[in-house]
Amino acid sequence: MNISKSTIVNQPFHKLSQWLTYSLLELLQELGLKIIGLDDLTGLAEYRNGGLFIDMELIKVKNPLILQQQHLPNSEIIV
Repeated sequence: MNISKSTIVNQPFHKLSQWLTYSLLELLQELGLKIIGLDDLTGLAEYRNGGLFIDMELIKVKNPLILQQQHLPNSEIIV
């Protein structure tokens, strides 16, 4: 099979696959497996992590005043 660069695509993991991966990493390390590239793993695609990413300054809002206001659940900033 001849695979060219144009046929290679990145396939994102479903968040449940990511959870499974993260939950197995520590166990696999305890079993003696060396796991490399841990810093390359992405954060879980979960709405509850948004605040954590902001708190740790991994992401920043364009307008910091947004964080000082209340928003309805269906507002654009929440969704």
